[in-house]
Amino acid sequence: MSLLGFTKSIHKWVSVAVGLQVIVWIGTGGYFALVDHHVAGGNASKTSVNHQGVKTKPLIPWMNLTEQSAESVKLLWILEQPYYQVIHTKPEHRYQKHYVQLFDAYSGELFVLTEPFVKKIANRSYTGTANVIAVSLVKPPVRELPREENAVWKVSFDDPSHTNVYIDKNSGRVISHIDDDRRLRDLMFRLHFMDYGNSGSFNHWLIVSAAGLTLALSVTGGVWLIFLFKSGLLRVPLAKSRKHLSVRHLPSGTTSDLALPKADTILNGLVEAGVFLQSRCGGGGTCGTCKFKSSKNLPQTTADQDLLSPEQLNRGYRLACQHFVSGIEQIEIDAPQEVQTYELTTVETKFITPFIKEIKFTAAGGKRIPYRAGAYMSFIIPGGTNFIRPKDLPQHYERYWQQVPSGTFTHQGGVRHYSLATYDSLDNKLIFNVRWQLHESAAGLGSSYLGALNVGDKVIASGPFSDFFASENEVVRRVLIGAGSGLAPLRAIIWEQVELGSDRHETWLIQGARNEDELAYSEEFETLSEEMGNFFYLPTLSSPSCNWKGKQGYVQQVILGQIKHWLNGEVTEFYLCGPSKMMIEVENILINSGVPSELIFKDDFSSGR
Repeated sequence: MSLLGFTKSIHKWVSVAVGLQVIVWIGTGGYFALVDHHVAGGNASKTSVNHQGVKTKPLIPWMNLTEQSAESVKLLWILEQPYYQVIHTKPEHRYQKHYVQLFDAYSGELFVLTEPFVKKIANRSYTGTANVIAVSLVKPPVRELPREENAVWKVSFDDPSHTNVYIDKNSGRVISHIDDDRRLRDLMFRLHFMDYGNSGSFNHWLIVSAAGLTLALSVTGGVWLIFLFKSGLLRVPLAKSRKHLSVRHLPSGTTSDLALPKADTILNGLVEAGVFLQSRCGGGGTCGTCKFKSSKNLPQTTADQDLLSPEQLNRGYRLACQHFVSGIEQIEIDAPQEVQTYELTTVETKFITPFIKEIKFTAAGGKRIPYRAGAYMSFIIPGGTNFIRPKDLPQHYERYWQQVPSGTFTHQGGVRHYSLATYDSLDNKLIFNVRWQLHESAAGLGSSYLGALNVGDKVIASGPFSDFFASENEVVRRVLIGAGSGLAPLRAIIWEQVELGSDRHETWLIQGARNEDELAYSEEFETLSEEMGNFFYLPTLSSPSCNWKGKQGYVQQVILGQIKHWLNGEVTEFYLCGPSKMMIEVENILINSGVPSELIFKDDFSSGR
């Protein structure tokens, strides 16, 4: 068959499909013209539950509710009781994945919806006389709410319309009443808009226009195929290998590290990881909505040039459906972050310095959690009573704790962040360095909780998150500078480079501490420096013993003594992690010595991490 004959055949069959759909449009259009839209929307027996009640006492200030960042805080009345709704991640639409918490506006305590409370909400929103016959928590996908991406409560009533009331699991919002009238309306909508996959509307003029465009599309399809081969954008996956991609999410500014298939487009890879960019055309390269910003100067495809402005292209924006994971290492997107939460089991805990405890965890079922060296996780610290000083302190460290009183303190809980001290290719254990923080009458919230864990104890943590990691730039050397528990991500980066066989550049570690006991992992680094000719370890102590033969003073002094050697015309990157004061002084030294700011990478754990 000739190309023209093939085109006509395709046109004929497409016309048959359009003719059938026209009949459907006529029928569903008549339905929408005649139906009572209030009843068809499932609202015949629905009323509001958010009536304001009478304040029986003053409300607490909302600023004291949570240490997590919030996009907005709103006062709600549910069943005449006041609650603060704290929105941590707010998507474009309510049905998209979100992170919302409720707090009692009188006590400030976190409020979690229970089955009896949900039943009360449903009964209040339902004006009929039927009784509740079932209450269940439904995780997405929800059959009657196909776009809903959040867990919902489903409350079923024993009435002739088979009414189901759906309530948001976190906020208590009545999402919808679904009865037989609403089910019929939803079916008509899908038929009328050809929205069989619930992906959006479809205008029939596209099908009519397709009759005249079929031949042109066939020819241009061949042109596109040749273009894709020449540009390298058409790739045949030979293996299902994955690559770590650092993704910065706007507007929250959070960063996640995702292991995506190399052969996937950025758009498809993100979807697989549970991160959804806008894409009205489903990845066809015609709508221009799946934008991302790359840290790398990527080639511009024809779709990029047609759908993005010259200013956007110059700023690094590209279309996620047009570029592959394999050629990119870091991107920025306007999409909420899909946060993974894990139950971790403590498998080992020990002091490695007088104040730093190394704690090892495994995920439930021995699951391997992918992450990039330098990543951190957020631990949920439940409210309760903690010890001011540890109960399992080794005897040889007792002298450092003589001025610290025994006792306990109470707290309301919170979230604390800790960097991983290892690289995920080593094994399935997650290793953290927790420095026991001391105050006048209490210990650190997170350190006293995690530091008191015993083998077998379980904790809840989310992540991992990555915004501090070794770049993939061609460099001569990397200089890592750290102190205290700030050594954790630096140690992870060092072992990552060892595992990757990075012998093409030098790696330096400048570690600061007060004395020999506070040099975490010093024996490990000494051994590594002896075995690897391109790893250099320079520990320095501010208050050493008389037996110390190494460098004395602060890391700043070591840097001043080495900076000329490092900046001899060769590309050197600097990675900083430690106390805030040290990092500020080190950064000033580097900048004043002529180091470009883009070659300085910082992980400031003192700023809420």
